[in-house]
Amino acid sequence: MSQLQRLRDPASLDNRILLENAFPTIAQRKGAPYDTNYLTLHHDVIRPTDAVREFLRKYLFRRLSWSAAERHANPTGYIRRKPPQIYSDFVDGLARFVVAIGGGCSLIVPMLVMSFNASRNKSLITVSIAVVLFALSMSLAFHTDNKDTLTATATYAAVLVVFVGTSGTGP
Repeated sequence: MSQLQRLRDPASLDNRILLENAFPTIAQRKGAPYDTNYLTLHHDVIRPTDAVREFLRKYLFRRLSWSAAERHANPTGYIRRKPPQIYSDFVDGLARFVVAIGGGCSLIVPMLVMSFNASRNKSLITVSIAVVLFALSMSLAFHTDNKDTLTATATYAAVLVVFVGTSGTGP
């Protein structure tokens, strides 16, 4: 038991909320039986964090950013308009949607710019700027490690370079 890893705060809050909802009569007793140190065998037990999820968690309407279980477990924080401790399913889904739209736009916008009044120089400059902006957003907004950032940026650059090569622009 002493060698198990401690469960991080958002995940332990999830567990406490689940226990309180499953056994409400015990949760009402004095001494807060569910406020304890939770241990785990798993290493990745919390949802990934990134700038999009954090922004939505802090600035979205309370009704959408707070899950029903967390509202029940922490009514004071909800009333005092504090941001929730864990991501609600709505925040998680909206963050994935925003990232998907952003990813699609990051491919479509440079291709549209390159297709109007096409020239090789304009296409290469557009690709260079788009790749740098993509790399910045990957490294600053999302908590990815170096190899994942490099892989995603190289893949993105390859897609745009293929578009430049097949667009048939002259010198």
